[in-house]
Amino acid sequence: MTTASTSLATKARETVGSTKVAVSRSREALSEELDGLLSSLSEKVADMRTTLAATTEDGIESVSDGVESLVKQTRKGIRNLDKRWQKLDRKQKVAIAGGLLAVLAAAAAAPALVRKAKKSW
Repeated sequence: MTTASTSLATKARETVGSTKVAVSRSREALSEELDGLLSSLSEKVADMRTTLAATTEDGIESVSDGVESLVKQTRKGIRNLDKRWQKLDRKQKVAIAGGLLAVLAAAAAAPALVRKAKKSW
């Protein structure tokens, strides 16, 4: 081999060697970056779980409070209706009961009327 080809071969080996080192370093850097990214994502997931758990507990408490309030209002409304019902005379009670029966009959007949109307379309 000539000195020119020997020097080219030497340069090629040096280039390959330095490239291997550079690739190895970039792999290490990439690995470290990915490890950092995964660590960061893990922390964020843990934070979200904590936040979600706290929000769920707060939501359950507020729903529970709302249900309790609704139950109290409903009971109060039923007591008021009962007081008013007791004050009505017999004719008024019969008129209200008749009105309720008419509404229930209309509600029960509505699906049949809708089916009948759809068939005629």
